[in-house]
Amino acid sequence: MTNVAYAYLHGFGSSPASRKAKALEAALAARGIPLIVPDLNQLSLGELRLPAIWQALSELDASLGHPQWRLIGCSLGGWLALRMAAEWKRVDRAVLLSTPEHLRPLWDGFISETSREAWRIKGALPLPDVHGKFRRVHYAFYEDICAWGSGTLHAECPLLLVHGLRDRIISTAEAQHFASRTSSRLIQVDADHELIAELDFVIKTTVDFITRDDAG
Repeated sequence: MTNVAYAYLHGFGSSPASRKAKALEAALAARGIPLIVPDLNQLSLGELRLPAIWQALSELDASLGHPQWRLIGCSLGGWLALRMAAEWKRVDRAVLLSTPEHLRPLWDGFISETSREAWRIKGALPLPDVHGKFRRVHYAFYEDICAWGSGTLHAECPLLLVHGLRDRIISTAEAQHFASRTSSRLIQVDADHELIAELDFVIKTTVDFITRDDAG
């Protein structure tokens, strides 16, 4: 394949410096493949906006000449990868790590109705990043989730779903339904939402899937 770009899209509260991002970079570099890891914290974690993230991804796509994409995404980044696959049709395949099928129900389950109302009134809500540090996130981000994250996305490319059996954010049943609806391969591992307990296996499985048929 010509003009193929590989990218990793990190999750909410994470960054391009995350452990998964660095492990994927190293594993793909060992195969001579550069990995693009955009910073999705647009404008910042506190002022995070889905339209700004999408604009940044669209600008990245244009700057690379609208390539075929091979995507890896985790959680929010996985949902964004799924959206890219559904809308751009140039995504060759994608690995979705700990990824929700629908964004809004995930957040409505994560944050109670009372807390969401307080979030609306106060304009910002302390939410934990991937390190457990609380950051004040503007309510506009939740409004984006309501506007963007309720519909069902349909991707035509091959998908691999990797899900932790101890994930307390996205249930095993949800992951199984997601895999069934999309005719995707689902691999379940003994790990939580972050997948760190099985990181080596997850990285190898991801890289094998995302690079297959490249050799020769």
